[in-house]
Amino acid sequence: MSTIGHVKLARFLAKFQRDYHGVELEVSEASVQELKNRLEQGDLDLAVLNPLEGLGAAFRVHDLYSERYVVVFAPDHRLASLNAIKLVDLSQEPYVDRLSCEMRDLVMGACRERNVSLYARFRSEREDWIQSMVLARIGFAFMPEYSVTSPELLQRPLIEPAVARTVSLASIPGRPFSPATAAMVRAAQTFDWPG
Repeated sequence: MSTIGHVKLARFLAKFQRDYHGVELEVSEASVQELKNRLEQGDLDLAVLNPLEGLGAAFRVHDLYSERYVVVFAPDHRLASLNAIKLVDLSQEPYVDRLSCEMRDLVMGACRERNVSLYARFRSEREDWIQSMVLARIGFAFMPEYSVTSPELLQRPLIEPAVARTVSLASIPGRPFSPATAAMVRAAQTFDWPG
């Protein structure tokens, strides 16, 4: 998924490449639904994704790590002095909307339940644009903590409600693994996540 923090995943992939010199890797991004479809069709051996409400018996899932959702903003934001951010603290704040986030509906539902009104001043499917626009002081954004790559951005845990997701490795049960895929699964199961 495009929302997976690539820095953490890159550390795992680099270790895998050091341990398994002859294996070539290809990484592509897609939505959860597209990844599921590609796994079912045999176009992918493995997928790194958020299983959300579960993938059902059609998939074998190995959880890699969990991560909190955080609020990211520019260093001079009015909430910068807080150690954690309540959802109600964000009502009427200019907002940068991450359109490709698989957790977006869950967070927006929590806003509706608590009568928190957000004004999306900018929307994008690209994580780099989101972080750049937050840094340019267009507004704040909700992000998974390991997806924040700009060291200039401040991030604070989202509380009341706390939101988290699990990042997992998915495959199709009963489908035989190639030696390279089997090595990848073993490496993922023994890696010190989140990396």
